[in-house]
Amino acid sequence: MGYRIESGEAPGEGLDRIFTEQVDKLRRDLSDRDVSVPEKVRRARVRCKRIRALLALAQDAMGRRVWKKQNRWWRDLARSLSDVRDLSARIEALDAVKAGMQAEVSESVVARMRAWLELDRVSREAAWDVREALKRFAARLDDAPAPELEACADWDALGGRYRHGYAKAYAAMHQAAEGDEAQLFHEWRKKMKATGLQARLLRERFPELEADVNAGRELSNVLGLAQDIDVVLEALEADRSLPLSPREEAELETALVRRRGDLFREALELGGALLPARAEALAPSSATG
Repeated sequence: MGYRIESGEAPGEGLDRIFTEQVDKLRRDLSDRDVSVPEKVRRARVRCKRIRALLALAQDAMGRRVWKKQNRWWRDLARSLSDVRDLSARIEALDAVKAGMQAEVSESVVARMRAWLELDRVSREAAWDVREALKRFAARLDDAPAPELEACADWDALGGRYRHGYAKAYAAMHQAAEGDEAQLFHEWRKKMKATGLQARLLRERFPELEADVNAGRELSNVLGLAQDIDVVLEALEADRSLPLSPREEAELETALVRRRGDLFREALELGGALLPARAEALAPSSATG
């Protein structure tokens, strides 16, 4: 079954099933020998985000103190792999934006930067012993807190939590637009990601959200690429062993900053069209039965 409360399921029953499925899939991903180490890291962090979005939706039934404790547990677990994920994310970001930088940066510069990032990823993964880190991650799942989700029986409470998350995402969008700082856009992305995941969970009960799920995913992807570009920029600023001349570094940095700005503007356009519609779709009067 999918990442949604299915038609005919009680809310608590559905959330409990989905939580169990996500943890089981997380275990399988980590033990699958056919999955690469970078992909295992990516999937593990995705599963943790899905679990945290689910818990946030159920926090009224869980109680705020219990929810905060369990949310923190899954957040810290995911953070244990964040540095490893960044090593792959910056390569993926460079691949994604290189076509749009051809007029500003030569193919040779991009190719040399990518090769250096790949070598740096392999070297750091070996130094950090990522396979052992993944084993420790998997072992910690045995101590994962078990939420009492079946007590979550109120659809209105879930809708209220969704609207609360929407309001935070909407406020974060306005802060990002006014502040025009990368960190503000990253904060908006985190809230937007959680809201989008919760829309997926609720779309059977609130069909109005179905059309917004893909749009929300597109917005999260745009913001995510902008964040990954920041990771590349950090590598440019921090490491003096790059295989680029000072002029080439400056050209690459200028092109990346420009592309990040384009992504920020695209995200604001998408968010301005999407977020008000989501609020209206899940107004209290839209839930029936």
